[in-house]
Amino acid sequence: MNNAILVILSLFLFSACTNLKNMSSSALLYKSSAFLVKKSQQNDLQYEWFSAKMNGTVMLDDKSFPLSSNIRMQKDSIIWISATALLGIEAIRLVITPDSFKMVNRLNSTYILSDIDSLSSRFGIHFSFNELQNRLLGDLDLEKLKWKSSLDSANYILKHSDKKTQTTVKINPSFFGVEWSQNKDSNNSMLLNYTSFTSYEQGYLPQTVSLHVEKQENKLQLNYRYSKIIFDQKKKVKFTIPKGYEPAL
Repeated sequence: MNNAILVILSLFLFSACTNLKNMSSSALLYKSSAFLVKKSQQNDLQYEWFSAKMNGTVMLDDKSFPLSSNIRMQKDSIIWISATALLGIEAIRLVITPDSFKMVNRLNSTYILSDIDSLSSRFGIHFSFNELQNRLLGDLDLEKLKWKSSLDSANYILKHSDKKTQTTVKINPSFFGVEWSQNKDSNNSMLLNYTSFTSYEQGYLPQTVSLHVEKQENKLQLNYRYSKIIFDQKKKVKFTIPKGYEPAL
């Protein structure tokens, strides 16, 4: 599997400061986990359609690649991403729905057609469509776990532990989730950071996202920034497999 496919699949392995005025860290007082989850949810985006450009870098182990993509999403329905190579030529297009994953790789004339469960099992990645869509926009689905709350000098802290994993979330004084981390063991960890939150009519969006994943001997660092953001304007989400393309899996 080439690096282009790994870059796209890396999006599934997921996610500070803001440009809003924050409370002083000295004003932090203990808050219950239920209170923090509720306040954080109030900052989540409420939208039907979302589209934007995603620009940044991807580092796989010790190799770095530029990331330039267009993303279009319909809430609870579809994620469409078109990644470009040099000179703006489309390299990869993918479409994800609640039960399917489709991708064409124009760099080597291959495609992937899979259901979400099969893809998750094959690559050892456990996610749902809604979790992926929410993570891309800064919604950490905090209501899905039972948390214990605490605080440090700058943020509120939520922790959840079970037999396999420990999950930690940092929430800043304005109740934005700015960090999400998960550790399964010393060789499997994930760290997601959100920065530069901007207010829109639909809610708050982190302009910049950073994802760091370590899985056994492999490391991934993904950094991207949103621009040209448009809400609630329906977009085309076309997907076709050109003749002559071969299955990649």
